[in-house]
Amino acid sequence: MTQREVNHDFNSEISCVKFPGIVKDSGVQQAIQALGGNAALSQAFSRGQKLELNFNPDSMFHKPTYGDLEKTDAVLMRVKKKSGEATVVGVIKDSYSFKNLCDFQFLPPGDPDTTVFPLSTVANPKTLMASDVEPPLYLTAMNLSRMDVPSMYSFSNRSLITSGRVSRRNHTQRVPFSMTAQFPNERIPGAIKLAKIKDLQSKVNAAEDLFKKRPLWTRAAILSTLNIDKYAAIVILPCVSFFFLGGPWRLTWCRHGYDPRKDPDAKMWQTIEFRAQSLELRKHLRRRFDEKDDYIFKEGDIPSQVNSLYQLIDIHVKEIQDLLVDSPFKTCHEKYGWITAATTDKIRKIIDEKANEAVIAKYGRSLPANQTEDQEDSDDSLMVLSNKDSDTSEDAEDFTSDDDD
Repeated sequence: MTQREVNHDFNSEISCVKFPGIVKDSGVQQAIQALGGNAALSQAFSRGQKLELNFNPDSMFHKPTYGDLEKTDAVLMRVKKKSGEATVVGVIKDSYSFKNLCDFQFLPPGDPDTTVFPLSTVANPKTLMASDVEPPLYLTAMNLSRMDVPSMYSFSNRSLITSGRVSRRNHTQRVPFSMTAQFPNERIPGAIKLAKIKDLQSKVNAAEDLFKKRPLWTRAAILSTLNIDKYAAIVILPCVSFFFLGGPWRLTWCRHGYDPRKDPDAKMWQTIEFRAQSLELRKHLRRRFDEKDDYIFKEGDIPSQVNSLYQLIDIHVKEIQDLLVDSPFKTCHEKYGWITAATTDKIRKIIDEKANEAVIAKYGRSLPANQTEDQEDSDDSLMVLSNKDSDTSEDAEDFTSDDDD
């Protein structure tokens, strides 16, 4: 057996396209056209971008597939069948391969258009547009598949459409208040890990010091005191606290391990919701700009919102603080906490009076008694919020989730 002659030439560099199909000699130009032509091939290789392959380049209803550029170590050889002579044509250093799924095609009926128009109608575009010819009842689909890479699909028979609010995925521990509920004592490890990834560990340490001084905080108070935005709070707060959905401490963040039901001093951190009743007062709310101390109410202040949430410790009014000197209850009440319902009503009434006085002092306008909401709405605003009201309380703390609001 004689040794075949082999000519080696490694100086020539060749680009390769692994065409997903059988290309015969007569179909080379068709394959190049499907790849966008010689200009598209040259541009793709020179820029390293994806290469587009369209099996029906003349069809607007076909979505192309794309090939990725890969680095390869291979040679291209020409071998003669009869003589067995092999010649190295060149070195292949990069190639395009098509490993993605090809999308579907949308093929509308191809019936020939047999509509006949009078010559006078065709000559006048206005009459042609006003003709009774029905337009085709289909639209060109941009693409019919969202994915072009094979992947595992975990089928679930759970309906995507649900009634009510769906909690977003994050590390926040949301706790409905009750006298028998178990409150979280430990943080979630994933929350700490996320804080380190976001480089917010220093802010987490500051939040820990903050909750050592005071175990319950509203969102507004935390943002103002720590000087952080709501997006950082999404990561920081679950590291040091959990969130009350309802009860006397509704919409507050509570330090891990702290139980306000066992501490009479926790009355100062209870929340109270004030609703502006006077139409004159409501009109002046719009003139206010958001301020960092909006979570505090003091004499001379005008609330910045129709519905305002305050912690009792942040209401700097002497008459109100005098009402909180003594605790009438020896045990915590599920609805009223450590104060009575009558005290809650008095606090709301005092806030309303102080806010109206501030409007009169600032704008010099009287507040007629008849310029208020319906008595039914007024009575509702004086009711202490129960656990039933907390079903929608997540809306007020929507920043705890990761999207955005």
